[in-house]
Amino acid sequence: MTIRLSDMMKGTLNCARNACPITEGESVLLIADTTTDSLIVDAYRIAYESEGGYVTAITIPAAGVGCCSSEITNNTLCGPYPEVLIEAMKAADLCINLSGYADMHGIYGTGFSKYGLHPTDFWCKYHTRMLSVAISNKEALTSDWATYPNDLLKYLNFKAHEHLLNAIGGDPDHAVMHITDLQGTDITIKGFKMCTKGEIKNENGKDPINTFGTEQVGMIPYEPKPNGANAEGVIVATSIHTGYVPEMKAFVKGGRIVAMEGGGAVAKEWMRDFEKGKNASAEGRCTTFGVSPGPGINWIEEIMYGVHPRAFRLGYKYRYQGSETFQAWVGGTRRSGVLHFGIGGGKDEWYRHRDMEVFFPTLTVNGEVLIKDGRLMILDDPEVIKEAAKYGDPDVLLQEKWIPEMPPLD
Repeated sequence: MTIRLSDMMKGTLNCARNACPITEGESVLLIADTTTDSLIVDAYRIAYESEGGYVTAITIPAAGVGCCSSEITNNTLCGPYPEVLIEAMKAADLCINLSGYADMHGIYGTGFSKYGLHPTDFWCKYHTRMLSVAISNKEALTSDWATYPNDLLKYLNFKAHEHLLNAIGGDPDHAVMHITDLQGTDITIKGFKMCTKGEIKNENGKDPINTFGTEQVGMIPYEPKPNGANAEGVIVATSIHTGYVPEMKAFVKGGRIVAMEGGGAVAKEWMRDFEKGKNASAEGRCTTFGVSPGPGINWIEEIMYGVHPRAFRLGYKYRYQGSETFQAWVGGTRRSGVLHFGIGGGKDEWYRHRDMEVFFPTLTVNGEVLIKDGRLMILDDPEVIKEAAKYGDPDVLLQEKWIPEMPPLD
């Protein structure tokens, strides 16, 4: 059945009214690219105009059209923003990225020296709020992923972070994280730092960093330095953020990938690039993932898992269509209990960030089970079930909408 613009409006209005509301008269900048569906742009534009916003859309080139999964990662997710867009972002009250160009990768990684921006600058210097949108394809916008009660999602995010903090017990420097997965992942991390907003503070009830359709719990495994980089083990996956790969094993020693098996052309390309970038420095880089303990682009710099039960992966409907390919596939990592590892390092032309996804992980911290075979444990907490009942049927609101086959394939 054809999806119409009107079918998507409940989702975008949930965003404009609840996830990231605005004050009447504020300027809203929509970032699209040459592969973004124009109806998606219209749906967000109408929603924010209906709330009194002055909305402008800018379309930037997409370098990922017709590319394979690995090429999209390199060309699109880490593509530096055009300078005209940077200036437009500085002038806006709210910036909404509908493109596959990921904010932190294109601004603070690949374009680090070019832009000379610290992650706090858009808010602290220019008072621009950022909205990260995980829902930017038609099928997702017409689903209960997009209309999910925002207050409940925030509550789930709070409870997931609370569970992790309680497991850490106040000493993240010596906490032991262990991750296994039904495909064969088995990795241990000793000591880590949680991903946070840093020193960025809310002002007048407005949050400088906002999300729609995604809340995640993140950890930086090579912190604290200088004794970080304690990740040891193997990661096994058939998915990277931009699509399917043949089963790929990444062997981790001293916090970095040292060898790979399987993975077809993607693994070979990664290993060649790791060798070329072995001397790449990340010193001074201002990204969410901090600075790696040493040179190289093969560090395990991120471990993150989703908390949204109704998020899903659309698959390859938009294959070879640039950022649409990414947006349709990566939704699976936003689902509760799905975990991914970020691998990267470097800055400017040598900035890299690649991801491996695992869908049935078991995650423990100091022996406390946070995820069991892909099920986020807080979803079975009686307190969480009681809270969900305020918004509807907990058996629906707390149940995973999408569960992949095993092993996860296209």
